[in-house]
Amino acid sequence: MSFRPVSEWSESAAADFLAAYHLHTNSADLEDRSPDAVHAAALSHAEFGEVRGTGGVLVRAFTPVGNRFSVVQVILDDMPFLVDSVSAELTRMRRGIHLVIHPIYLVKRDLTGELQDVAGVAAGGVVPDGYTAESWMCFEVDRETDAPDLSEIERNLRDFLGVRTILWVGDGILGDDTDGHI
Repeated sequence: MSFRPVSEWSESAAADFLAAYHLHTNSADLEDRSPDAVHAAALSHAEFGEVRGTGGVLVRAFTPVGNRFSVVQVILDDMPFLVDSVSAELTRMRRGIHLVIHPIYLVKRDLTGELQDVAGVAAGGVVPDGYTAESWMCFEVDRETDAPDLSEIERNLRDFLGVRTILWVGDGILGDDTDGHI
């Protein structure tokens, strides 16, 4: 869909974004949520992603009013093992994970990082010229109401996701247990 600020989306544009957002979400995971709450959560993530610099990492942790969980939203260039990596980091921080939503969008941004177009990833992972595959992750974690703790989650994830180089050593180093990566 051609991108305009979320506040200006038509019902149809919002429905398209929502369908792609929950494409791989098990419907049973959303049963106890009202359609309005599901819709609002996805659009909140869309608003968060309206501007992102090239190669940047967006991380936001907050506790919606009346929600029994806190929410961690992450947007960055797509790459392998992101959900596993972020899940491991949240677990390291002792944050119980209750729900993971992970759409991958093809996006086109202008030079300032403003979103110009957003769509679901094409079959076979083909990324058209001028587009980038972005990973949009939403984690519901144990409820946290302390603002400094929410800030710490954001800071830790930004630092963690800022590491972009991983050295892969075939079969690992003799006698190690790294399973080939360090």
